[in-house]
Amino acid sequence: MQQNDKRKFSPRFPMMNAWGCLFGLVMMAFGLISGSALGLFGLPYLLNYDITQTVAWVKIHLMETRQADIEAALNITAQAAQNQGTQAALNFEATQFSLGNANTLLNQTATQSSLFGAGTATARTNQYNNALTQIALDQLGTQSGMNQNATQSQQRLSEEATRNALNFQATQAAIQGQPFTVTPFGQARAQVVPQQELLIGPQALPSATPMIFQAQSASLMIDSVFASGIDAALWIPSKDTDWISEPGGVRAVVDGAVIASRQDFSSPIEIEVAFTPALSPDSDYRILFGRNADQGYEVILNAAALTARQITLARSNGELIVSNSAQGALTGDTHLMVSVVADQVTVMLNGQTILTSQLSTPPNGNLAISFPKGAFLKAVQVR
Repeated sequence: MQQNDKRKFSPRFPMMNAWGCLFGLVMMAFGLISGSALGLFGLPYLLNYDITQTVAWVKIHLMETRQADIEAALNITAQAAQNQGTQAALNFEATQFSLGNANTLLNQTATQSSLFGAGTATARTNQYNNALTQIALDQLGTQSGMNQNATQSQQRLSEEATRNALNFQATQAAIQGQPFTVTPFGQARAQVVPQQELLIGPQALPSATPMIFQAQSASLMIDSVFASGIDAALWIPSKDTDWISEPGGVRAVVDGAVIASRQDFSSPIEIEVAFTPALSPDSDYRILFGRNADQGYEVILNAAALTARQITLARSNGELIVSNSAQGALTGDTHLMVSVVADQVTVMLNGQTILTSQLSTPPNGNLAISFPKGAFLKAVQVR
């Protein structure tokens, strides 16, 4: 009975024993940890030991140091990666900028090539046009020379025919016993004279010296022929080097070569200039009159080689009075005349009127002539 009772016995509080064991284990672990911590940290402090000299502390410090090194290394790596990215971006921008510069340079090269091509084409066109202009000018000069030669031949034939006719008339008069005299060219009349005054043959003809002007007035104030150069007593050149003396006249060697009269003139006045034009595509032939201080007038004939284009009347200060288109050809013996009566001015080219106008005040002063380079001045008459 007693044995059966012992077998059936069980603890009264089994759960209390399990929780007690667990609690005991926890307390033992806590005590171990607390003791270790007290031994590591508290005991050296209580015993006045240097805690930094302990092995555990050194290991902990080394671990912290290593962690700090790892973080610094990570920061350096991150900074390097950032720098590398920045450098890559800069390299990309530099590459883009370089490519942009290359494109710009390529465009500039293409533009420059186009400009060079256009300039070359323009230069060739200008050269071609200049060659054509020179050919035309040469042709005009040749034609002018041929016309002049033809005119001279015609004049010689006419003079020879006149001589023959006069000789025939004189011979007939001598045969018939009637007195006869030869009159100068242009006079269609014969008069009876004593027999001893009868003239037969070429000695009765006018002088062979060619007449440059057809004088419209018997009063000549200036009658200058420049075959022997510029007469310093009558004219003042702009510069001695602006004109060169050649057979038959003086030639302008610069544009705007000027000769001015030493004498003053007032209305009425006629100024006639004989010259050979310059074979240039744009030339101005000027006659300035009534020059007194800043007063005076000027007539400007603009021509392209041997063709008159424009005739202009202006004041000496550049104020325009009138300007007309001019029609007419310039020859090897061109005559340009300016006639002023009171306040009325008339301009004639080779006997043809090309401009008429009125002046605000009658001119009173000296005159001047300005020619382009290459023009050849033969003579000047002032009446």
